Amino acid sequence: MHHTKCPLATNTRMLDLTLGAATRLYTYSSIAAIVLAFFTAIAALLTYWASAEIGKHNDRAIASARSAAAQADAKAAIANERAAEANALGAQANMRAKELAQENLKLGLQLEAEKKSRIELEQKLGHRKVSPQQEAKIIQSLRGRPPGTKVTISHQPGVEPGEYAGQIAKVLATAGVAVQLDQGPLIMMAGAENFGVHVNICRGTGAPNIKDALLVAEIDAHISMSDDKGGFDNPNLPRLYDEDAIAAYITVFPKKPYI
Repeated sequence: MHHTKCPLATNTRMLDLTLGAATRLYTYSSIAAIVLAFFTAIAALLTYWASAEIGKHNDRAIASARSAAAQADAKAAIANERAAEANALGAQANMRAKELAQENLKLGLQLEAEKKSRIELEQKLGHRKVSPQQEAKIIQSLRGRPPGTKVTISHQPGVEPGEYAGQIAKVLATAGVAVQLDQGPLIMMAGAENFGVHVNICRGTGAPNIKDALLVAEIDAHISMSDDKGGFDNPNLPRLYDEDAIAAYITVFPKKPYI
C-alpha cells in the first residue's frame, strides 16, 4: 500500500527551520547593532575629542600669533622711538657742526687778522728788507736802462740802515747798475726828516730808469729831482742828462720810529 506524505507536516518543519534561523539572525543582527552603536559612540567621542583638540590648537596658534604681533608692535614702537631719538641726535649734531663751522670761520678770520697785524708790526719794528718780489721788479724795470748808469748809496751809521743800504746796492748791481757805496758825510734833504730812504734823482744817464724801478718795486722812499750839485731843478726847464754824472744819490736813514 502506497503512503502519501502530508503536505502540512512538511510545511510545518520548514517553518520551524526558518524560525530558528530567523531567531539567530535577529540575535546576530542585534549584537551587530549594539557593536555598531558602540563603535559609533566611540567614533563620535573621538570626533568630539579631535575637534576639541583642533580648536585648542587653533586657539593656541591664534594666541601665539596675537602675542607675536603684539611683540612685533612693541619692537616697532621701540624702533620708532630710537629712530626718533637718532633723528633728534642727528639734527643736534648737524646744528653743532654748523656752529663749529661758523666758529672755525670766525677763528680763521681772527687768526688771519692777527697774522696780518703781526706781520705789519714786525715790518714796523723789524729791519727793513728788499723782498724777492721787489728785487724781481727792480731787475725787470732796469733791463732797458742805458749803459753806464751810476748810483751812489750812503747810509747813516747803524746796523739796520747799513743792512738795508747793502740790500739795495746788491739788487741794483745785479741789474747792471754801477753802485758806489759812499762812506762820506750824508746828503741831508732840506726840510725833510732824517728817517727812511731819500732818493735824489740827478742828471746822470739812466736817472729816469732808477726812479721808475724804485716806484714800480714800491720801495718806501722819498724821491726828489735835483741836479748833481744838490740844487733843485726848475720843473719848467728841460732836463739835460750827462752820461758821466751820477744818476741818483740814495741815502738810507734809520726807520721812522713806531708810535
